[in-house]
Amino acid sequence: MLSYHRAKTRGRISGYYNQILILCSYAHTLLKFRSAALNSLLSDGPGVFLPTQGQLPVAITPTSTGAGEDLPNLDLLRTVAVVCVLVSHTLSALNRVPEGFWYGGFGVAMFFVHTALVLMWSLDRRPNTLQFYIRRIARVYPLAILVVLLTVLTHAPVNAFTRDAPFFRYLAPTWGQVVTHLLLIQNFFSGSFIVYPMWSLPLEVQMYAVLPLLFFFLRKKLMLWPLLVLWTIAVGFAHKTFGLQQVNLVVAVPYFLPGLMAYVGFSKWKPVFPGWTFLPALAAIVWVGGHAGDWQRAWIPCLALGLMLPLFRQLRPSLLTKASWQIARYSYGIYLMHPFALVLAFYVCRNFGRPVQFAVLFTSLIVLSVGAFHLIEAPFMRLGAKVANAAGRRFKMQAASEQPCELR
Repeated sequence: MLSYHRAKTRGRISGYYNQILILCSYAHTLLKFRSAALNSLLSDGPGVFLPTQGQLPVAITPTSTGAGEDLPNLDLLRTVAVVCVLVSHTLSALNRVPEGFWYGGFGVAMFFVHTALVLMWSLDRRPNTLQFYIRRIARVYPLAILVVLLTVLTHAPVNAFTRDAPFFRYLAPTWGQVVTHLLLIQNFFSGSFIVYPMWSLPLEVQMYAVLPLLFFFLRKKLMLWPLLVLWTIAVGFAHKTFGLQQVNLVVAVPYFLPGLMAYVGFSKWKPVFPGWTFLPALAAIVWVGGHAGDWQRAWIPCLALGLMLPLFRQLRPSLLTKASWQIARYSYGIYLMHPFALVLAFYVCRNFGRPVQFAVLFTSLIVLSVGAFHLIEAPFMRLGAKVANAAGRRFKMQAASEQPCELR
């Protein structure tokens, strides 16, 4: 009798255990589905792109590069870009910028290449122009508006700086300047910027207006040579017309076009170089671009960057790729919030030693960028995705989305 009850008890325990395993398996599957759905909603990512963990922006339908393909190289590129900007501004705050040091400017140029590439993939997944604009507005504007209002209300000394002026300064803006900054059209009306990294955002927003046209052209005829011709014309026109002025879309076109070239390359070429060789290749391009000295000389390394990205296999998973993914995830917050971290570290704590200042810098930067992502960026991306999906169902662009892609 005792052995019977023991066997019965074991049977019950075994049954409960199997049920628990089934429930755990179901929960794991559900969480994976939820994670994929969330990443699909947020796939237009930080700044311009939220990478999934070491992956191409995932969508239900295949992209030109293949859905689910690992692309940690782009995470690393975005990480290097934002680190270049951060290092440049930190050295400026300390008044220790070496002669010929132009890594901050080239970091922004690399952002432009990266932005154009991942937004082409975004259009590839959802070839609806209205959806594209709604997602972009929800992605870029909320944090930018918060940063402008925070600066104006607190009088934070984060205005645009020059070599001849103090790094930390605040000049009270007019109401007109505040409005143009909130709309991200300040480059049309003012040469001064309330928050110094924000000079690049109007160029991104204005690029959004023309990118769908280029996408539908390339989707119909996926060829590299028209982009090279357009790049050459843009370089000559911008050089002759605007000189060294960078705050206009025409001068930025030669930085965005290499991203479109990378899009074509990922669609047509097979990678030929081992993943580890991407590290020295990227380092060489960053070194050349970081010593370019102005926007005209930086066009060539950006062109090389766009053409080389598809030629390398992806980096294998490592501490480097994991760290790059995390930094890339919060890169938009780092880009817009780092001026406030620099103020806390080197202006508010200017009487403290360097160890304390750098501790304050990195702690405040982590808190501000992570907080900005989870409290501002991610909620508005989800809202933008819902509004965009609703608009896409109401205003379908069937003819555009069904255009065949000719590989030549």
